[in-house]
Formats: sequence, structure tokens, C-alpha cells
Amino acid sequence: MVQLFHATDENCELLSKLYGEEFEKPKPAPTPRQVIENKLQTAKFATCLVGDRYHWDAMALIVCVKDDKDGNVQYIDGVGNVWHGAQLIDDNENEITEIEE
Repeated sequence: MVQLFHATDENCELLSKLYGEEFEKPKPAPTPRQVIENKLQTAKFATCLVGDRYHWDAMALIVCVKDDKDGNVQYIDGVGNVWHGAQLIDDNENEITEIEE
């Protein structure tokens, strides 16, 4: 019987112990910034939930991602509002998406 295991650090460790060989560690999940910048490479805007880093306040069309003078990430929408937190929403499914490999 074939079994599939999600690529988590815990499963990697358990499989290594079970089979006595080293398994490849899972890649870290991309940051929201990486996901949004990836979307902006192929689109004029990215539809996102935006707010501070802890609460989502609205939905906005992010057109630019940059760092401020203190190194904090800024997500800028089409009308010039600056947000400090953003999460990409799939334009077709209205679901949060990740970078495809």
C-alpha cells in the first residue's frame, strides 16, 4: 500500500527514524511578500487582504511592495494607501494562494 506524507519537519524526522535513512527536509513556506511579489511579476496588481500584521481590515489591489527606511515591508495599493500586512487572495477562487513550484 502506498502512503503519502505531508512534507513537514515532524514527518521528515519520523520517516528518518522509521526507515533509518535521511529524508530531504521540506522547503520553508514562502512569506506573504514572496507570494505577492511573485504574482506582481505576471500581473499589474495582486488582490489581497490588507491591514496591520495582526488584523485584516480590507481588501485591496496591491501594485507595489517595498521596504521603508527602517526595513519594514510596505504593501502599496492602487490609490497610494500603505499597508503593513497583506495576504494574497486567488482572483478566481477567493482563496489564499501560495507560490507554485
